[in-house]
Amino acid sequence: MNIFSAVLIVLATRLPAIDPNVRADVADAITIATELMQKDALYAIELAELACAESGLAPWVLDGRANDPVWRTSDIGKRTMRRVGDADSGYSIGAWQVHQYPGGPTKETLLNVYDAALYVASEWAVHPERWSPWKRVKQQAARWRGLYVLNEQHRESGVE
Repeated sequence: MNIFSAVLIVLATRLPAIDPNVRADVADAITIATELMQKDALYAIELAELACAESGLAPWVLDGRANDPVWRTSDIGKRTMRRVGDADSGYSIGAWQVHQYPGGPTKETLLNVYDAALYVASEWAVHPERWSPWKRVKQQAARWRGLYVLNEQHRESGVE
């Protein structure tokens, strides 16, 4: 199984209600970033799990509404954020909920899933603790990796 397939399985299993095209774009972005970082499937799965934990790939997060003061104060914005979180009061941006800081990535970069994946992939390698669910993400990714290894071993054994 290749990296893209592994990531797509994670995203489809964890976020079945999300548009399949969105899941495919995120899986593609993660795959490219992982390969550029010369990392393995476990690393890619960690990035997928991080996106699931941070944003759930919610449309209102991916398109920037979570950071729009007008949407945030609207009735639908208030109801949505009350149910699923408020993007750290509007300061967290994109699928991986990154905070902007001077000299850091722009909002446009963070809302582009490909650019954001590259940024997050490089940061995750050095500072995973910058994301609050980092320990849980690594544990869940290890479980996925275990399932992947078991499935590969079963497939190679030829047992039906």
